[in-house]
Amino acid sequence: MSKKEKYNLDNYKKGLEIAAKNAKIVIIGRVKMIYFQKVTNNNTIKGLSQSAIEIFKEHYYPILGVNQVEYMVGLFHTPSAIKEQMRNGALFYLVYSNTIIIGFFAVERHGNKTFLSKFYLNKDYRGNGTGKRMMNKVFEVARNYNSLAVYLNVNKENDDSLYFYLHEGFEEIGQVKEDIGNGYYMDDYILYKKVEQKENKQEGEKKDASSKKRIIKGHQETRGQTSSKGRKESDKAGA
Repeated sequence: MSKKEKYNLDNYKKGLEIAAKNAKIVIIGRVKMIYFQKVTNNNTIKGLSQSAIEIFKEHYYPILGVNQVEYMVGLFHTPSAIKEQMRNGALFYLVYSNTIIIGFFAVERHGNKTFLSKFYLNKDYRGNGTGKRMMNKVFEVARNYNSLAVYLNVNKENDDSLYFYLHEGFEEIGQVKEDIGNGYYMDDYILYKKVEQKENKQEGEKKDASSKKRIIKGHQETRGQTSSKGRKESDKAGA
């Protein structure tokens, strides 16, 4: 690479970094960018619904089966269902890579805690750090709520997502099984993680990795004790 080419590349990268800082965008690699958009109107609700249905079906067909997935899509992921959730206090964020919707998440303020009701990411963007960036955004929202903790429900059969949450520092605090109608059940672990203040965040990220491995191993050893494949609308897809 010539000096001129290197100079042009350095200036290009610097320009991206400045734009990302100003727009609160996270750069992945040289040109791909991840950013978040709050869902506020019918156009974004339509894109949210399309993305939710695509990711939900891809991830949960093997876990829950076609019939239950189609039933749950009607309950939770149509535009009208999303609007109803928003009226009840849910806050949705779309996740973009450049101009493409690649996922979304939803949170609800429950007293002094934040409930992470949805956390979906397209399979092509899993395992490259995007899920972690999404989770950082979740905790940013929770800090703005002055929440003390974030909690969520994850299906007991959803191994990939369970591993992700445990790796991110969540811990199991209970289990819940609930009838969602039509012969289907929600059968989930309840996971919980404290919200760290900004000045303590860096220290919290240095937790002992062996502790997380013990938690994950414990779940793997107890997995399979239930044959129920119930699924709550708050299940997450493959971050």
